Amino acid sequence: MNKHLSIIVLVILALGAALGGRLFLMSDEGSGGVSLSLANKTKAIGGPFTLTTHDGRQVTEKDFAGSPFMVYFGYTFCPDVCPTSLSAIGDAFEILGDRVNGLPVLFITVDHERDTVEALADYVDYFHPNIIGLTGTQAQIDQAVKSYKAYYAKVVDKSREEGEGKGFYLMDHSAFTYFMDETGTMAALFPHGMAPEEMAKRLGNLL
Repeated sequence: MNKHLSIIVLVILALGAALGGRLFLMSDEGSGGVSLSLANKTKAIGGPFTLTTHDGRQVTEKDFAGSPFMVYFGYTFCPDVCPTSLSAIGDAFEILGDRVNGLPVLFITVDHERDTVEALADYVDYFHPNIIGLTGTQAQIDQAVKSYKAYYAKVVDKSREEGEGKGFYLMDHSAFTYFMDETGTMAALFPHGMAPEEMAKRLGNLL
């Protein structure tokens, strides 16, 4: 088992433990891969956070209470997983059209050192307008990660120990997209790699 697959398995196990064993794997034909489903809704995932949006507003979980929203943890220097996931979300939203009006996607960075408000503003501009970039201090980001039982780890690129690229790093992180209902309860968990058409179908059943 490679390192990244091991991380994914550990995150799944952690989520399963948080849900009291109510998280299970289910393979759906045509989904483009293994998907995650919930036997029961749970309040174990989600909770308090205080972060700053890509346009400079401070927000908390209370600002999104009363309506569904989605959450994704990533960072702007992510070479492949994040842009692929955010593009898939955008494509799914295009399929659903007006049905996703007002459905925010919270893109919470796990890289507070590089992901300033300005950096996030430039980044989210490439994706669907419903996506809101969120950053904060290390402590604020860690609180959000804890609330959503997410995962991240800084990985320094040792091949760039000398010269201009010295100190360059990537971030290993969980790549699930959470769908939270109007009560702040996680109602669905979309894995990385799910086809936009399948995501749109499942979102349509939730809205």
